[in-house]
Amino acid sequence: MKIAAISNATPRSRNWFQIAAQYAWLFAGFVLLALGVDMLRIAHLGLPPWNVLDHGVAVRTGLSFGWASVLVGLVMMLISAALGEPPRLGTVLNMTLVGLLTDAIPAWGWLPDPDAVSPGAPMGLRLAYGLGGVLVLGVGVGWYITANLGAGPRDSLMLALTRRSGKSVGTVRTALELAALALGWALGGEVGTGTLLTAVTLGWVVQGSLWIFHRLPFSFGLDGGPRSGPAAPRAGAEPAGRSPGRPPRVGVS
Repeated sequence: MKIAAISNATPRSRNWFQIAAQYAWLFAGFVLLALGVDMLRIAHLGLPPWNVLDHGVAVRTGLSFGWASVLVGLVMMLISAALGEPPRLGTVLNMTLVGLLTDAIPAWGWLPDPDAVSPGAPMGLRLAYGLGGVLVLGVGVGWYITANLGAGPRDSLMLALTRRSGKSVGTVRTALELAALALGWALGGEVGTGTLLTAVTLGWVVQGSLWIFHRLPFSFGLDGGPRSGPAAPRAGAEPAGRSPGRPPRVGVS
């Protein structure tokens, strides 16, 4: 299976229709990312590591969850740029739109306001939101990756540190997520069984969504344009250091 790597490589020239389609695909992925995060917030079972940090910043600053996410993303993007990983337009859009959509979705009435839902709500309802949130979030991550318009700010930092340190992506990603989790928890971010749930299951959901998206007739190839027909398996397509079948290490970016 051909898996698109998260990168900030610049795609080849394409026509305006291809550009519009690619950014529309990217925006749809952002909507799913925000929906998934809000569903996990409603569940009150614990957030993914980076969202624990977003929540902690929101608690300490009084910002909304979405604006706290934008602030954290901006800091990560500036650090990445200083380390030699300049942002692309897709990176900036990821940083701003996912955070703003996270605030907007409850305001539009698509979901209940997570801050108004009691942690004492029926466990069955909370589990439904938690499991649904993992599913929607995982599909959203796979969706945004296949737009091939650049890594999000947190993934940009991962790429920069991987290149600077010479360590594996898995090692750097794990270290960053543990640091985000520890700092977010110290700031008052929500940690719980849902944090473990996302750590264990999210990668598999993303892998499944990538498997599907790379077989759609209108998904995007690594050259940035729409691709016709299913992706043919190619030797060496699996990233080095990972056995086929293992889920990619992913996160909300």
